[in-house]
Amino acid sequence: MQGQPSFKSQPERAWWGFVGFWGCLVAVTGISIVCVSLWISWTRNSSAVEGVIETLPDICWVWVIVSLLQTYRGLRKLDSPVRLTVLSGSRPDDPDELFAWKWGWQFVYAVLAFLVTLAAVPFVHSLVRK
Repeated sequence: MQGQPSFKSQPERAWWGFVGFWGCLVAVTGISIVCVSLWISWTRNSSAVEGVIETLPDICWVWVIVSLLQTYRGLRKLDSPVRLTVLSGSRPDDPDELFAWKWGWQFVYAVLAFLVTLAAVPFVHSLVRK
């Protein structure tokens, strides 16, 4: 069946079960952190600029979560040897490999954007407060 993961052994099945559980836990925790953080940043700040600056890391965090879950979804469709090499090679031709490859790169970009926005928040706050 296409689209269904092919588990060859019990440890592999257990590993991907753990990864799926961990991904759901990260998604639920991340969404609740984003909601609380947005509420705090919008009610506490005196200016709209501060609210926008504190909202950018939250948007990037949602991007990280979505891209992580989509990468996981794409990797589950692939066989074991392909899973290990799909993110390390050049652009694949197979549609399932391409899906995982694109979302893997989206995950990398999202993490980088999240780190940049986290580093920019104190800098922008120091400029706004002057």
